[in-house]
Amino acid sequence: MPSFQGMLTEEQLKMTSSFPLFNRIFTSHHIQHSWGEIQALSNKNARNEKSSPYKKARMGRKVDIKGTLLKTSDKFEALFGEVTGGLGPLGVAAACHKKRFLDKVKLMVIMRDSLNSLLKECDYVSDEERSNVIVYSWLQFGLELNFYVMDWIGSSIYRFGLLDRCRIPVDDEYCNILEDVYCILKLLEKKLLETEKSVMNLLLSNTRGKRIQITLENKAELNNNRSP
Repeated sequence: MPSFQGMLTEEQLKMTSSFPLFNRIFTSHHIQHSWGEIQALSNKNARNEKSSPYKKARMGRKVDIKGTLLKTSDKFEALFGEVTGGLGPLGVAAACHKKRFLDKVKLMVIMRDSLNSLLKECDYVSDEERSNVIVYSWLQFGLELNFYVMDWIGSSIYRFGLLDRCRIPVDDEYCNILEDVYCILKLLEKKLLETEKSVMNLLLSNTRGKRIQITLENKAELNNNRSP
């Protein structure tokens, strides 16, 4: 385990802390976690939805990790992660609180767009069924990991909140702290598999509703506000 007592860039911090943890603990073949400057496709589609097809398409906002549910027919993006800055002297978080806040807002927008991309497809389901779909994100600030959750509850309202938080130990002497990280990531993996079932059930319910008209067409009220 590397020591986090000195200065590290954002990329160095990401590849020596959160990347090996996720890579070793997330073992399900149902979840693909991609690392780097990864574009959120749901956000890209939302940003270009009302644009002219003759104009250059806008890029989706990028995150450091994106988790895709491989068994879902739409390859639903259910997890997003962001590392906010590197480490300064003595291993203290280098990023300012403004950057931390802006990265958190970016994650919120991407999570909302991911939910919207699915809910727009499902017009023949109840709002209760729509509210079962949950997306997750995490934000790393120094050696602190914060995990967030979001769902849709109707009338263009989304719930966003802190799910859990933990810290990465600075060196081998306190590596027993990693047990907390392990438990949280294993729980997160379990929650993502539950989201996979919710997505598949929602799509199936929408197909049935469309075919036999059990539920009348009922479009979800979504929030699509965005900055330029």
